[in-house]
Amino acid sequence: SLIDGITLRKEYLSEDRIQSVEEHHRYPIERPTASDFGLWRTALFTVFSTTSTLYRPLGKYLRHPPLPHEWLYSSSNDLLFRRSPNTSSSVAIYVKSPSASVSSCNAVQFTFSFSCTAVDPPVTTRFASVTSLTDSSVTVHSFAPVPSPPTVLSLQEVIDSFADHTMWDRFSFDDDGSWLLHA
Repeated sequence: SLIDGITLRKEYLSEDRIQSVEEHHRYPIERPTASDFGLWRTALFTVFSTTSTLYRPLGKYLRHPPLPHEWLYSSSNDLLFRRSPNTSSSVAIYVKSPSASVSSCNAVQFTFSFSCTAVDPPVTTRFASVTSLTDSSVTVHSFAPVPSPPTVLSLQEVIDSFADHTMWDRFSFDDDGSWLLHA
């Protein structure tokens, strides 16, 4: 779905998208057939309403979504930042188009301004669902809060969080147990 947690991207239902998926993914044993993709579309229409929206929105993001580009929307609604999660040193900055009109689906148009390196978007940004119009022009469909970094507890803190400590009375471990995070 889009960042709003309700709307299904239209391209997920198109035949072009199906061919694109087949070109970019290598299927190890089986290749989905046209009927498999038809079943996929049927499943999506079962979950999503006829307007391609969920009946109830999804919950908040728990971690960064696995997208090729991360789009961040400023809290002032006038700047849009695009960065690759793998190489956060390069950021493309888009500005709200002077003639930006809000469309029927509340999409606001932005135009590419410049790229720079080693800049972090402001802390008060949000994830954005973006649709490309041209090479230098995009629209923002919706936005959502960026998730907070997860709190990593030590092994001792996890054990201490349990109500019944008797099970752990004779338990001992070396170091702080942080190796478990990498196991």
